[in-house]
Amino acid sequence: MRRHTIALWVAVLALCAGVPAYAGTHSHESRSQEAHSTSGVITLDRGRKWATDEPLRRHMDTIRAVLDGKRGAIRAGALDAEARRRLGAAIEKEVAGIVADCKLSPAADGNLHIVIADLVAAANILQDPAKGNSVRGAEQAIRAANLYGAYFDHPGWKRLD
Repeated sequence: MRRHTIALWVAVLALCAGVPAYAGTHSHESRSQEAHSTSGVITLDRGRKWATDEPLRRHMDTIRAVLDGKRGAIRAGALDAEARRRLGAAIEKEVAGIVADCKLSPAADGNLHIVIADLVAAANILQDPAKGNSVRGAEQAIRAANLYGAYFDHPGWKRLD
């Protein structure tokens, strides 16, 4: 539990450092270049996807693979408590790796923190049913992964449907 709390605080602090710079960039005129998440507004890099590095792609590939492997059970609402806990822990582990290993430009990093915050929130819900509906947590993780794919240049990335 202590590791879980530390990872959450690292992600939250990282998010707090990056989001204020983007708070003023929200514009209803450029809807095609921004998306609202539960954690904020993510934007493109002047109409292009943000650059990524190998550690980010590796950790996000793992998150995507874990979610993809559980998609059927998620859709059917058939994840048992242990499967939910393992899924949340796997997401949390990869997010901790992203925070530790990823080196992006400050602007890309600020946008990535929005995805990270959504993944952390999803992992928390999955690991602690008192924090929300586990199906909602899994769906939030899938939305965060899809948001990442829409806004970050990750060759070979496939959307989770």
